[in-house]
Amino acid sequence: MATEAVLLIGAIGAIAYTIRGITGAASAIVFNALFALAISVGLAGGMSLLDGLYWVALADLLAATTMLGALRRSIVLEPFLLRFIVVGLPVNVACTALLPSLALPVLGLGLGVALLASGVYLAGRQEIRTIGDVALRRWAIVAGIGAGALGGLYGMAGPISVLFVSHAGGDPAAFRRRVTLLSAVWSPVRVTVLFLSGAYDATALGRFAATVPFILAGLALGFWAHRLIPERPFRVALGALVGVAGIVTLGRFLGP
Repeated sequence: MATEAVLLIGAIGAIAYTIRGITGAASAIVFNALFALAISVGLAGGMSLLDGLYWVALADLLAATTMLGALRRSIVLEPFLLRFIVVGLPVNVACTALLPSLALPVLGLGLGVALLASGVYLAGRQEIRTIGDVALRRWAIVAGIGAGALGGLYGMAGPISVLFVSHAGGDPAAFRRRVTLLSAVWSPVRVTVLFLSGAYDATALGRFAATVPFILAGLALGFWAHRLIPERPFRVALGALVGVAGIVTLGRFLGP
């Protein structure tokens, strides 16, 4: 297990999970964006895109479990969330099972498109209208399919989940509670499927174990800072970062 790989993933993970602690979401988006940039500029050593995707699946499981424990008294399984989970979970399982068999260029192009779209969404998102429970349950079908596919392939159910949950209204605490519940359902299922598919070997598990302190430190910093960060400038800056990473990733996989 190379020290350089642990330090690179640990540093990127600390940034990604600080943002997870602040917002309750977006850790996989940020990690994938920064890891894709590291690959594009030659800093990832012998690691591939799959190594990063496998790592962030384990890291999201740890983060989801930690945040669920911290917020457990406020967690409620609302009807629209239940339908979202029931629809999205089988899609997530199918796409996760497909992940190890996909060619890296195909996976990389898909990631580039997903990052670019996520960046545009994060930076350009305006005030979102609150809709009622009946409409939420109807839209849960479409949103669940989309989130399941992105979550299974890239661990990035976030953009669609965040948009869907935002329409439920409520204060930031309610938003964090809802996305934490969704992640606590997606993450263990995804990791289980990856284990059964043989994605993890001793090197991958050792690398993850060595980076756990970085994940926990990022979450702790995010939990402390989340009331201090102005929402709009933070979201625009995050969207710009993710969008640039998407462009660079597309350039790498579309180039000669």
